[in-house]
Amino acid sequence: MEKEQVLSCIYLRAVLPLLEEVVGHDTEAANLIKGWKCSVMFHVSDGPAVTLKFRDGKCEASRRSMALPTIAMWFSSADKLNKMFEGANVIPVIWKGIWHPKILTNFIALTKRLDYYMKPSDQLLANKKDFDFIVRLMLYAALYGVKEVGENDEKMKSSIVSSIPNSTLQVVVGGGGPKAYLIKTAEGFIAGKGDAPGQVDAFMELKDVKAAYELFTGKTDAMAAIGTAEIRIRGLIPLVDGVSGLLDQLSKYLPA
Repeated sequence: MEKEQVLSCIYLRAVLPLLEEVVGHDTEAANLIKGWKCSVMFHVSDGPAVTLKFRDGKCEASRRSMALPTIAMWFSSADKLNKMFEGANVIPVIWKGIWHPKILTNFIALTKRLDYYMKPSDQLLANKKDFDFIVRLMLYAALYGVKEVGENDEKMKSSIVSSIPNSTLQVVVGGGGPKAYLIKTAEGFIAGKGDAPGQVDAFMELKDVKAAYELFTGKTDAMAAIGTAEIRIRGLIPLVDGVSGLLDQLSKYLPA
């Protein structure tokens, strides 16, 4: 049961918030939310929640519930939410906003645009602009996913997280690629996009978007990539080792 609970945290707090990026990159997605001034909340019983706020053609994810969303979707179990993300015909309880059918219809179409990039076709990968964007999504999903694994997987908390010192990791994709960071604190983790605030204790630099894609998709082993300089690491090694262990565990949660 714990596995289902952790996976629901990953889907809601690491994957679904990627819609923030999709609406800024994808014309079809942008058209779907044109004129929206609303919020859509997902909530698992005794589990995680996320609220997506739409304003001025943009999407902002708040990784928590809110008091009065426009639309609220409730799942009685983590397993039901996970099955929906994996393509099963699971219908959540819409306890608020059922009278907004157009928003509901467009929101479903919007999530399909996210799926379009998270499960890309060969044709999509062949387009450089889209390929670069897909790598950006993967980087953000990886670090926000590590946060969820590190904070919710009890085995990882005792075996790995407890040994990671409070510190900051900056991850950079070379060649003008995206950046993201992960901060370990006494309370848990903080994941973010771009440059880390304050002091950085360790750096992980992926040579380019191709190297990043191959690492995130498991086509390249991390140790082998370090040996060939596809990945460069410097700084606080216990931090990098700990995050690497959490990344490995994250890959075991997500379906192939």
